[in-house]
Amino acid sequence: KPMKTGAWIHTPRDTEETDHLIEQLAQMGIGRICAIFKGPSGPTYYPSEIAHVVEGYEDPAIYGRVVDAAHRCGMEVEAWICTFTESGRSRLLEQHPECVGTVGDTSENTLSEDCKTWVCAARDTVQAYELSLCAEVLERYPTIDRLHLDYVRYPWSNGTVCRCKACQVEFREQTGFDLMHDVLLGGDREGPAFDAFVAWRCGHIRRFVEQARALATQAGKGLTAAVFPFYPSILFDLGQDWVDWCRAGLLDAVYPMNYNSSPGMVSRYTGVHTHALQDTGVPLFEGLWIREWLNEDHVLALT
Repeated sequence: KPMKTGAWIHTPRDTEETDHLIEQLAQMGIGRICAIFKGPSGPTYYPSEIAHVVEGYEDPAIYGRVVDAAHRCGMEVEAWICTFTESGRSRLLEQHPECVGTVGDTSENTLSEDCKTWVCAARDTVQAYELSLCAEVLERYPTIDRLHLDYVRYPWSNGTVCRCKACQVEFREQTGFDLMHDVLLGGDREGPAFDAFVAWRCGHIRRFVEQARALATQAGKGLTAAVFPFYPSILFDLGQDWVDWCRAGLLDAVYPMNYNSSPGMVSRYTGVHTHALQDTGVPLFEGLWIREWLNEDHVLALT
């Protein structure tokens, strides 16, 4: 049975560069591409009326060319959208600075991960903004095949996020626990308060995925997501219960970022994921990070 493969791509700007990239990927047997429409910095790679736009990507035809070229080569196209991180020129944070994720009571304790500023995923304002970009892409580019979500999680911060004032109030109202004292900074992983904390965060991320699914379904498109491979520990690390999403039928395919240069580790993570998804019917695409120093034999061993 032929192996299905895909690739995440950052979009070239001119026709010749686009055609060359797509032809190369087709020759390599790539069957689907995730083209980046919104990166982790905030601005978009298409002319948005909602967010700022990356300089040089004001022409809507750039992505039209990508989609058309890919389809001519028999490849499917997914619109890759990074959610919940707005580290650059963010119109969301310009209009709603209170939405930045924090460790404590003030924005001086801003959450970051690899120089990325995260927003509070629990806030309706944040979810509505990120979903509006998904809806805009679906409307502007009706021939794409699927939406692809990335950064659909909390940051990798050992359970410190998000503890802004709004989160503190909501967590106490919903659970009866104090977010600043009953769930220790650094991730105290025991007791009913911590169980409530994990469920509360996973619930907010799932809520977003559910709404993205509804938008995609309404547009007649599929929904996929890039996720962390460390299941189930990512439930308390990231609030990302992607197995639950698959069991609920929210995703049409899932892409664990199995970024490991050890074939043995790639195989073990893949085994865990395959077992977790059995009987869901959701296709599993293991995400590999193909470094330049890997030779062909090494890459084949990873796959």
